[in-house]
Amino acid sequence: MRYSVIGGTRFQRHVTTATVDYMSNKLKLTRFPSLVVEIKLKKLQDGFNGFCSALPINDIRYKSREFVVEIDRTMTLMDFITTICHELIHVKQYAYGEIKEDFRTGRQHWKSQTVPDKTVYRSLPWEKEAFKYEAQYAFEVFGMVNINFNGE
Repeated sequence: MRYSVIGGTRFQRHVTTATVDYMSNKLKLTRFPSLVVEIKLKKLQDGFNGFCSALPINDIRYKSREFVVEIDRTMTLMDFITTICHELIHVKQYAYGEIKEDFRTGRQHWKSQTVPDKTVYRSLPWEKEAFKYEAQYAFEVFGMVNINFNGE
């Protein structure tokens, strides 16, 4: 997996790099040398902490290899790291083919099941998984990763 981090402060880029390095190993994203993730640290609309956009292949978003992840740079450090973990879980879900979106039919699939159109955000199976593990991984990052508060 290759990634780049743009925007934010030097410290935020440092924290992002440390978190992505940890998460890419934890989620086994290093298995995918063709995976490219661009991480943008910027001010997002109120109420949004982050986004993960998988670039579609033809009319289907399935086993994508190119991603844009946007993270709100105005959050607290813990929320910042938690959001990076959350969005990288989505990268994993797309890379492993757990999520499939067919733009021709408008259908979304989680693993082998079709997700009903009217499913609310927090009940989407990929969001359930991301919310379930985001804090655990964020605490692991704090506990195991050397985050230098000088940003070096």
